[in-house]
Amino acid sequence: MVLVVILACTGVTLKLTGVFGSGKAAPTPSHVAVDWGGPGEARKLWAAPAIGTMNDPFHGWLVDEHTVAYATTSGLAGYDLDSGKQIWQLPESNICAMSPTIDGGIGAIGLASNPSDHANCDTAAAVDLTDGRLLWSVNQLTLLPEIGAPTSGALSVANGMVIVEDFRKNMLGYGARDGQRKWAVPVPTGDYCTQIYVLAEGDETVQVQDCQRDGITVSTYDTASGAMKGTVKMSSTDTFEDRLLPLSVHPLVVVNYHEIYYLRDPNTAPIPLQVSPETDLSRWVDGIQTSEAFDSTSMCAVAPDPDDDLTPSLTCYDLATGQARWSHEFERLADVRAIGMSQGKLWIDYTGLENEHHQLLSFSQADGAMTKETTFTVDNYALAYNLVGLTAQLAGNKIVEFGPPFAPVTVWDRG
Repeated sequence: MVLVVILACTGVTLKLTGVFGSGKAAPTPSHVAVDWGGPGEARKLWAAPAIGTMNDPFHGWLVDEHTVAYATTSGLAGYDLDSGKQIWQLPESNICAMSPTIDGGIGAIGLASNPSDHANCDTAAAVDLTDGRLLWSVNQLTLLPEIGAPTSGALSVANGMVIVEDFRKNMLGYGARDGQRKWAVPVPTGDYCTQIYVLAEGDETVQVQDCQRDGITVSTYDTASGAMKGTVKMSSTDTFEDRLLPLSVHPLVVVNYHEIYYLRDPNTAPIPLQVSPETDLSRWVDGIQTSEAFDSTSMCAVAPDPDDDLTPSLTCYDLATGQARWSHEFERLADVRAIGMSQGKLWIDYTGLENEHHQLLSFSQADGAMTKETTFTVDNYALAYNLVGLTAQLAGNKIVEFGPPFAPVTVWDRG
């Protein structure tokens, strides 16, 4: 799993977990054959040196318009976004988790008491990302070990709080800056609750509980106080296939292996938006990486075309109705990734799987009209490690790419 990332400082929202496939009647897809061209090549500004190992599952945060932070098992590093100069480093060699979001310049990380055993992720900590200071830490916790993916739970930062999922024990709320525990919500341990997942965004925190006797419930809480706001029973028994994960809080969306559900508010019945191809939620289906982008009105998704698994398709849904607005098909075996939404546009990172050139595309959220933006070139060594998942972000006129290994951060000026 990876990442659900909200970039409040850039106005771009990135969603990268789960799989979409159309279960509703979508408009007939228009074919998009992208030829290299458009406004020209973006200017590469800088690339950071490697500070971690090849298999680090972490990525980074855009802290503000001037700073980018990158996390690996070797530590955290902060860079000036314009020059690439490293401005701070937190040499924690036992990082085992990171929050998908930041809030007020603060990010959360998980630490392992034993640096050689990252699976034993037992400490939650907060970092001031403006200067790399470790603000506080709390140990003797049980954080989920699969933290490379934000929807796995464990840590969220929102509304001045760090929300910690102490797996199978409590959901805990700590002050993001002072580390004081503000509230705790016990997890019902006597009902064989095998899986608990938590995600916080803004003033709401969503918790998914999978319990053998009572089934699966999705509950929302006030992030600041921990007070329950609403709950929805997704099933009377644990009939869902394996995990049900929170994909987004605003809008409230959860996903399992096959379906994606939208809840208009925390007390209404779930709406199955579409059925997806069978997958293990690894974000790869038959070689095609799947991704999503959200805002308050739209949900756009890249996934293999239901009629041709080797051809990625892009579909944009209206959240008010659940109906597809428009759809596009890309060339076979292209790598197509949703970056995010801003200024009424959906931004896409497009490249052929055997081409180092990336084409930045934008689509009108309303009607799907495509515009070819600038291109940017990934160094050749990136191609062999594409499976680790490059993650492109937009920060004003810059393209920021987290990954691949050996160059954790690369920044281009797109003019």
